Amino acid sequence: MSQVDMQFKANSTKTKLKQMFKTIDEGIIKWSHKYILGKTGFVKEDLFYQLLNLHGVELSNEARTIINASYKKNDKINYPDAITVICIDMETVANLNE
Repeated sequence: MSQVDMQFKANSTKTKLKQMFKTIDEGIIKWSHKYILGKTGFVKEDLFYQLLNLHGVELSNEARTIINASYKKNDKINYPDAITVICIDMETVANLNE
């Protein structure tokens, strides 16, 4: 098998894997919307912040206070609305990773 054939096969395999992971990701998102968010879009406050932490997003106490004041009802946060107000400065993130 030539290098060109091997590269073509490798690229084909990568494409299939990317599609498979995309399908898995979409399935997880649909599952989480159905079973975690439910129809209301509200999640428990601690779960909301745990999900952010899993993705490496650490919010300051000030940011938490703002989100809680605007999007918290009882002990739950409106996840779809709250997530849209979180801005991540990628330049700062890049500087932290250096």
